[in-house]
Amino acid sequence: MITTNFPERETANGIPCPACGVPHPPADIFCPHCGKAVGGLPYIREEFEGSRRQYERFADAVTHFVSAPSYFGVHLFWVAAWILLNSGAVMAIHRFDPPPSFDLLSLLLSVEAIFLTGFLLVSQNREVDYERKRAELEYENTVQTNRLLGEIHLQLATIANRVERIESDLRIER
Repeated sequence: MITTNFPERETANGIPCPACGVPHPPADIFCPHCGKAVGGLPYIREEFEGSRRQYERFADAVTHFVSAPSYFGVHLFWVAAWILLNSGAVMAIHRFDPPPSFDLLSLLLSVEAIFLTGFLLVSQNREVDYERKRAELEYENTVQTNRLLGEIHLQLATIANRVERIESDLRIER
């Protein structure tokens, strides 16, 4: 007897979503209403998102923000404005970071780079952990699939032997 580890409660309408309860056909993988995985198998991304610590959430939000094109536009604007204001192009404002070195601007950009590097490393480490867990699950799935295929192969061999015996018994009787 072949058993599976799929505790899906399929109803007449389909498999219900574990989060919102909306039934789905067996071919559905994710619920279009709430985005959760449909069925009895846990979805690794949901596990990882649920187990994030507060500093990891913050690092992910910062990483998401600084990877957006609008971040580069805003950054370009404020650096250009800083240089224009301090180079004397706008005479109404007193220079607070004189050229050519722009020491304060250099300091601010350096500190920003240090913090962004830290946030990026935290996010990257989390992604590496996620990929490692995915690789473990894929290996486990491969091993279970191979074992199941081995069982099926043995069962088919047993069935083939029984069919041969029945056919040989039928030939002997004729």
